[in-house]
Formats: sequence, structure tokens, C-alpha cells
Amino acid sequence: MKEYLISQFLDNGLNLDEKEQFVESVRHDEFHKETIELIQQEKLLRSCMVAEYPEPSKVTLGQRFRLFFFAYHPACAGFTLAMLIIAAIFTSNSRDQVIMPAEYSNIQHRFVLYLPDADSTSLVGNFSNWEPIPMQKVDDSGYWTTNVNLSPGEYRYSYLTEEGKKIADPTILDREYDDFGGENTVISIGTAI
Repeated sequence: MKEYLISQFLDNGLNLDEKEQFVESVRHDEFHKETIELIQQEKLLRSCMVAEYPEPSKVTLGQRFRLFFFAYHPACAGFTLAMLIIAAIFTSNSRDQVIMPAEYSNIQHRFVLYLPDADSTSLVGNFSNWEPIPMQKVDDSGYWTTNVNLSPGEYRYSYLTEEGKKIADPTILDREYDDFGGENTVISIGTAI
């Protein structure tokens, strides 16, 4: 049953309340708290969405704006204000040069691999000059994880088993072939707002 719930969780087959209950039942570490916070944040963002729209012909444009952004949830107003401030910051810079705030100069990215039968796994990528970075086993869950600090940009990586077999990240579809006939996963870090 646990494997089925893990699959449902990863495939987005559980609603947010079920996801929160599932995480509470299987994890109790620093990642557990972060996951619960992210689920609660998603609940808050979804509560900003409008379930039903009034008859369009009877509502003015100004009324639509106020109804959508302010009447349904106060957090929508704060979110809108934050997005306007961010847009103002990035559009005030020259078009050819985007200046990233200092907190985005080094972003910690978590790499996760499900390989329950492995005794060890490593991460290799152009960010490490293709030198293996050991991954840590997450209890008896079958998952392996490691965190890497990356600057904004595009990166190529793969996972490496103890037998030396390269595995592209099965959760990301953006890939490219390398010069040795293998596949590398391609990700972009910190380039989207």
C-alpha cells in the first residue's frame, strides 16, 4: 500500500489534504517540514483562484479586477503587489542585461533518485566537471538524494550506479545525447520567475 501511495503522490494522484497526511505519516525530518510548508503554500495559492465567474455582460472591467484579486482572498492582493514590484525591478534594467538579486547567485538544488536495490549512487554533471558527487540514502525508502549549490544557468547531469552505469533523471524529460552514446538530463536553474 505504501508503494501505491508513493506512486500516487509523485503522479499527483492525491489532493493536497491527502498529500499532507501522507507526508505526515511517512517522514519526520527537515525535508518533512519543507514539504508540508510547500503543500500549505499551494493550498493558499489555490484558494486565490475563482471557482465561478459572474455573468460577463453584467460586470464592468474594473469590477472584474476587484472581484478576482481582492474579494476572493486577501492573499491575492499581496501576491499581485509582489508580482508588480518584481516586474518593475526586472523591467527597469536594460533589455540586454538582467541583474539577478544576490540571493539568486547561488541556489541550492536537490537531486533525488529512486533506486531501491542500489548500495550506492552518485551524481555527475557539468557543474562538477563530471566528477562523481556521492548521494545519501534516505532511510529504507529506496530514495537517494544530494543537494548542490548552483548558479543560475543550464546544466547537464546523470546519475551513476555503483556498477558505473549512467542513468538520466527519469523525472525530467529534457535530455540530450552525449559523445559516448549515453543520455544526460538538461535543467535550467534560476532562469524563470
